[in-house]
Amino acid sequence: MLDRLVAAWPFLASPVAAWTAWLGYAGLIFYLSSREFGPILAGLPPNSDKLIHMIEYGVFGMLTYHALSRTSWAPEGRRLLLLAVVIGIAYGVSDEFHQSFVPTRESDVHDVMADAAGCAIGAWAVARVSHHRRVSNRS
Repeated sequence: MLDRLVAAWPFLASPVAAWTAWLGYAGLIFYLSSREFGPILAGLPPNSDKLIHMIEYGVFGMLTYHALSRTSWAPEGRRLLLLAVVIGIAYGVSDEFHQSFVPTRESDVHDVMADAAGCAIGAWAVARVSHHRRVSNRS
């Protein structure tokens, strides 16, 4: 998905653009963590917020992997994937810590687990597509 965006908008290939997108999305997560969603989530099935967390952090994992892959000092291969996931989990933990100070929100370890799963899936998806594209370009 990100590869198609980069192909359509080449400026996304630059490290500055990749990290700007990452920082903007991290800021959006922080902002949303400060908001009240109780009335909105009340009409949804139980634990559906975990799916929301997975989707939210899936995108975060994609952006993290993409930004790291555009950085000259980042590791390659599985280490890059692992670093992206570790960064995503650390941000998820900090997000839950932040929510513990918001009066209408609460911190939940299950949210961190959903964040971690989403981040891992998102980062893995971008890594897989990127690897497949590199292998196809060699042929």
